[in-house]
Amino acid sequence: MTGLEIAALVAGAAWLGVLSLVALLCVRQIAILTVRADNAVAIVMDEDGLPLGVEVPAEVTEAVPDARRNAIVVLMSATCGPCREVAATMDGLAVPDPITVLLTGDSEQRDVVQALLPPGVATLADPPAARIAGHLKIRSSPFAMRLAEGTVVAKAYLSESRTLERLYEQPQAKELIPVKNASETNLEVVGSVD
Repeated sequence: MTGLEIAALVAGAAWLGVLSLVALLCVRQIAILTVRADNAVAIVMDEDGLPLGVEVPAEVTEAVPDARRNAIVVLMSATCGPCREVAATMDGLAVPDPITVLLTGDSEQRDVVQALLPPGVATLADPPAARIAGHLKIRSSPFAMRLAEGTVVAKAYLSESRTLERLYEQPQAKELIPVKNASETNLEVVGSVD
């Protein structure tokens, strides 16, 4: 090998080393941002929806079927991609209580989302849906609240439809608890009370 070829080989190896270092630093930074985002989600979810153990307003119990007994209320937006995914996969869930979906957005897109929902799921469309979501203090979608005897006993952001079943699996807690490994459960924050 000539001196020029050795110099080119050394320069190439150095360049490859620099690129590898940059890639490792990028992966590290993404991990740091992911941890920070998970903590931020826990804070936001703690503030979304009525607090656990609070009785829902009369406007909600009048508008939502079975809200005075046991029910699940889900807020979905017609323009929300994750809402459509959750709606399309809700069929066959093992949820003992009736589900009412508060469906916001324009009527044409609402019809598309409503067609994705399984039979037996009650829906309330805008303007009552937005008004009820306001009474429940829900700002995120898709978001679910489990009600027992007119009281909020569990709530969660729905990263998948199976999260509705997990509303019944939660430990008896007095406040929202962050799930430590959200990537395994796809569940950011859920809690329940008696």
